[in-house]
Amino acid sequence: MSMLHYVTNEVSDDLLRALRNAIENSIHNGKDEPSIVAQLTYEIPKAVNRLRLNVGGYNLTAGGVFIHQTPKVSFSGIIKQKSIELGDVLFVSTITDGIDESKMALLYQAKMFESFPVEPDNNNQHKLYEKWPKFEYVRSGIALNGEKRKIRGSDLHSATKYLLIRKSNSRLKLPYYLAHWLSDETLAITAQPTYPLSNHECFIKEIFHFLLGDAGKEFVNAACNEIGWNRVVNDLLNETAKKLTSYMRKASTNSKPAIAPRGFGCLHYGHSLSIQSDILVSNEVYLSDDDNFPPKDIPPKSENNNEEDGGGISVIEFVWRLDERLKALNK
Repeated sequence: MSMLHYVTNEVSDDLLRALRNAIENSIHNGKDEPSIVAQLTYEIPKAVNRLRLNVGGYNLTAGGVFIHQTPKVSFSGIIKQKSIELGDVLFVSTITDGIDESKMALLYQAKMFESFPVEPDNNNQHKLYEKWPKFEYVRSGIALNGEKRKIRGSDLHSATKYLLIRKSNSRLKLPYYLAHWLSDETLAITAQPTYPLSNHECFIKEIFHFLLGDAGKEFVNAACNEIGWNRVVNDLLNETAKKLTSYMRKASTNSKPAIAPRGFGCLHYGHSLSIQSDILVSNEVYLSDDDNFPPKDIPPKSENNNEEDGGGISVIEFVWRLDERLKALNK
């Protein structure tokens, strides 16, 4: 299911402009890769929700939560490290008419860069994304620790990618094979995790297509014995929901909580979450410890940090819900 055929040129322009402003603001306001990801989880949902879009009878809402340095995984052949992050941010797109729904996911590993060509700076991370060997969760929370996963598919490189970010205002010197495809002012570019990195895309345009259900990889609720793509996405969303719920509980009893997950908007994801899908959207709350703004500096976590709820990941989610009343008016 895709919203692409419903979208007018005017709506496309509004969405692209909102995404561009949100992404550029995030990069300018963030100090480094973690803080830029934190800014993205705040700025993108805020910009999308402000549009109050209804397209073809579907209302669009967005949400996000920032979680740093989890989950961790290990695999056979990992070198000089005990474990690595599975990813930095997961994008999720849901289109539902109340009966049927289509869900897409897109997992990014973020990396700062200054010029082309961009070389992966962590061989273990690159091997994970390029080959996807069987991996095991470690230091990822009680529910996930020791669990093994193996994802397969010819389209994995389109769903697990590098997010390349630069803070420089200078014009980017693009190689000839990208000069006709990308602007030399582009601040964020995605790439498939081949060697060398390939199929570069403008991050703004990729998220635009993903938001409309036209990019990423489809996923469904995982079967009990499944260990592939569906299970991994389910793992990340379920653990993120637990962590977000835990943080909401802390925030309700402490006006100045310690550094913890931050969220804006909602997590929809079917019926498996332990929070209501409209709690945060209806109140437009951004859970933070610093006056409702995302942090510019993310304190590093200790390698010995064994949080019991350590399996979540930063998530940015888009949900299109059919409004039967508005659909009738549009006929």
